[in-house]
Amino acid sequence: AHVEGRGDKSVLFFTQAYPWEHEDVIDDVLEQLGEPEPNIYMLAECFEDGVHWTNDREGKYFPERYRVLTDIDDDDVYFVTREEAIAHFHKAYPELPADMNDIEQICKICDENDQYCGFNEIKVY
Repeated sequence: AHVEGRGDKSVLFFTQAYPWEHEDVIDDVLEQLGEPEPNIYMLAECFEDGVHWTNDREGKYFPERYRVLTDIDDDDVYFVTREEAIAHFHKAYPELPADMNDIEQICKICDENDQYCGFNEIKVY
């Protein structure tokens, strides 16, 4: 966990692998923070189900809306726009047709060439 200053606010970032099994951690954090009750913004990722979501509608803390993972990436890479995510695929796989911007087609070509194509849209709730 770490704290970052964002304007006149402090933001606590922490990662929890299985939040549904450790809800008491969030309760403990809230209890320690006391009043006034803080706003909580989350970026939830359940890789087994391919579910990615955030409750940060304004994109103030989690502006990224797309997650990409390719053969050149050591870890997930996040992008604000779909166009940025598509450009990353083209950087990773320069043999893709330059005008190709359909994620399903990109992943199909990658699969045919035994290349990894990880893509998730982060839903906003």
